[in-house]
Amino acid sequence: MSYRAYIDSGAWRMKRREYRKSGMKQECWCGEKRVDLHHRTYKNLGNELLHDLVPLCREHHDATHKAMKRGTKIHVAHKVAKRGGGRKRVKPQKKKALIVVQRRQKA
Repeated sequence: MSYRAYIDSGAWRMKRREYRKSGMKQECWCGEKRVDLHHRTYKNLGNELLHDLVPLCREHHDATHKAMKRGTKIHVAHKVAKRGGGRKRVKPQKKKALIVVQRRQKA
């Protein structure tokens, strides 16, 4: 079965549900709760263990796959994305201003 066929299958929906109910980490390391489940390895595709999956927000999931396309091995690509590979960097003074704006919007 191809990767796309598996991701569109009922078996993958059941695996995602199993992961959600498992008590394992449910959010990305950046704190985002809306996540995709990224495969640490594709060798067990269709028969993956729960620890083969990593919750990543869309931004970090995309950055992980970009790192893989640049030649980074799959088992370290999510670590590259975590360090900021593929993410736009914000200068510290702009970041502080962004935090103030976000707090005002929440109030």
